[in-house]
Amino acid sequence: MSLVTNPRLQPVILTARDAGRWDSFVREQGGSVLQSSGWAELKQQHGWRPLMLALTDPPAANDGGRIRAAALLLLRRVGPFSVAYIPRGPVVDWGDFGLVRQLFKQVHAVARRHRAIALTLEPNVAEAATMQQRLTALGFSPSPPLQPRNTIAVDISAKAEAVLAAMKPKTRYNIRLAAKRGVQVRQATTEADLDGFYALMQETASRDSFGIHALEYYRDCFRIFGPGGSGDCGLFLAHLPTEGDAPIAGLLAFALPPEGIYMYGASGERGRAAMPNHLLQWEAIQWCKGRSCTRYDMWGVPANIVAAEAAHAGDEEQNVRDGLWGVYRFKQGFGGQLYTFVGAWDYDYFAPLARLYRSRRPQELVACSRYFVHLQSTLRSLATMTEQPKQNPNIADQSTGPGAQASKATEAGNFQTMADLDFREPTTQADSSAAVAAPLASHQVAVMLKLAAPHGSERLLDIATEHGRAAAAFAPKVAEVIAVDRDPAAEAEVQQVAGGGHIYFQQAEADDLPFAAAEFDLVTIHRPLHKFGSDLLAVLKEARRVLRTPNGQLLVFDVVRRGEDNSNTRGVDASPVSEPSSGAGESDAAVASYTAEQLKTLLNDADLFAVAQEQLTRPGMPEEQSPDVMAFVILAKPRQNAGQNSNS
Repeated sequence: MSLVTNPRLQPVILTARDAGRWDSFVREQGGSVLQSSGWAELKQQHGWRPLMLALTDPPAANDGGRIRAAALLLLRRVGPFSVAYIPRGPVVDWGDFGLVRQLFKQVHAVARRHRAIALTLEPNVAEAATMQQRLTALGFSPSPPLQPRNTIAVDISAKAEAVLAAMKPKTRYNIRLAAKRGVQVRQATTEADLDGFYALMQETASRDSFGIHALEYYRDCFRIFGPGGSGDCGLFLAHLPTEGDAPIAGLLAFALPPEGIYMYGASGERGRAAMPNHLLQWEAIQWCKGRSCTRYDMWGVPANIVAAEAAHAGDEEQNVRDGLWGVYRFKQGFGGQLYTFVGAWDYDYFAPLARLYRSRRPQELVACSRYFVHLQSTLRSLATMTEQPKQNPNIADQSTGPGAQASKATEAGNFQTMADLDFREPTTQADSSAAVAAPLASHQVAVMLKLAAPHGSERLLDIATEHGRAAAAFAPKVAEVIAVDRDPAAEAEVQQVAGGGHIYFQQAEADDLPFAAAEFDLVTIHRPLHKFGSDLLAVLKEARRVLRTPNGQLLVFDVVRRGEDNSNTRGVDASPVSEPSSGAGESDAAVASYTAEQLKTLLNDADLFAVAQEQLTRPGMPEEQSPDVMAFVILAKPRQNAGQNSNS
């Protein structure tokens, strides 16, 4: 077992554009569909924020670097904090413990950056003492499973006849009986077939007392993985001519070689005696074989199998409807072997809140979370106050003894430790003088707020955030703000203006955002648009891609001279406007600007359309110039008939 880390490996958050590269690695390593890019997209549509974190070799000339380890990290908001989850992952060589440690160092850094109170993972690995020891050495502790820990794994690598021969005689008989009684199985090709399947799911859930997802979840699943998507999912429906057109049973299976999975199944009371579930499973197994799968996971059997086996030893006729024992006997009949995963394991970043979360006390958790955010902000202010000011040489320091100095160091150290409640890795605090001196919201941001009229539940993306002013102004008005900038140094400024607010920073290019389509309700670009130069159209198209349709809103601004006649749609021939500094580190510069009409043309090219515009005299300009120079803010929305950019 290697314990050596590889300093050449680089951590990177991959985007939807890297889906093929990511999924190829997952397949090569025998990873689960729950670590695929499609699963990331599905979970993003239903309350989670997915991050595809990879360790890669240094990029070569024509690629982004070979992936060596990967983790699909899912984040869900809990008040101002979040919880992190890695389902059936990460995808890594667990025998290379140096690589494993290197991956988890980055996982923890990302989780902390998103204020995770705890991380849960369920490795796609069998239970073994050595695996438990490795997880313990990494700081994890066992926890109740979220995914089935015990399953029946059927070897389907042989020819179909051999797979059938390995089944229990009763199962083989029921497969043939279903066909003899007229059961017909077909693979669904359209989302319309989901209505019949979901009706069966509701009936099964009511009969057997278990929970199911909303219909939209299965629709999204079928859209992403079905015939119109990746093709990794098959919906199989059983019909009986004597029972009309509605299906009598159905199942949803996944195939990500080398593994096929029976994920969801349902059946009604109609036609039950015809044994449709047996024939359905056989059709799904053959479909998985046709997609090069060699293993078929029956997805969950009762936890206490040993006791159940002892209680029903030799009872071949045990009723398959007899609770969870019947589920086990049904699945066991297909000739598989019991397989036990290593289970779920937790890593706490903030144990008090993690315990509240696991105790299912959400109101107390949210209240405590807000209290700790407020405490964090207060302690940071106190820590700043304890910093030693520059001494006037004419005034003697009254506390210069060794004991006093040690006391000051300890006090400051305590404040710093307690103030680090946002769980980021320790960093040097940036000088906050510029952030304090600059207003949190300029006149333009105030207009943006007025035009957007947020109602509190929106997710907002602030592109090219620079000093974080728009992010900070919107933060109290929306549910979550993600601020992105190509310059990693912007994170320090964003954190200064964020205080205890729910603003998260991520380094990213404005024209290559690491987010799925239709992820945000609001997008702001407070940076003057002409500063993007020839990349502006690509930036606007990216903003359009991540906006939800039809109600997403984009807010942008630029500056222009009154009466400027600029015929160039790129703005490169415009009369330059002298830009005053917008914050620390930015000097005055003469740059060309867009007119409002030129910008509307670009918005149209990006499948956006302007719905409101407001002009204002630029604040901060010398009084003699202000009549000639103005700023304008435009509110735009995505077109619903935008072709390939449509987020239907």
